[in-house]
Amino acid sequence: NRVKVKVKVGTFKNGSTKYKTKYKCDSCNKLCDKIEMDHINPIVNTEDGFVDWNTYINNALCDVTNYSAKCHDCHQLKTQSEQKQRKTKKKA
Repeated sequence: NRVKVKVKVGTFKNGSTKYKTKYKCDSCNKLCDKIEMDHINPIVNTEDGFVDWNTYINNALCDVTNYSAKCHDCHQLKTQSEQKQRKTKKKA
């Protein structure tokens, strides 16, 4: 609910205000029609990579405080960055 924003989009014939619900990205503050929930601490750690299924499941089913609302573009950028970090770490 903290990312929901009511945006005025016009008026109805009876004169009452027409609103649309938008969502605010935590990264770029852009208002979007849809939002993606991102794990602040990634499911697969960028340092250790995949450890085991129990760790993976515990990280995936985390507390709500580990989520961040992001637009699609910001979520993709973060995910790609984490994947690069894991690949770099894996090569080392």
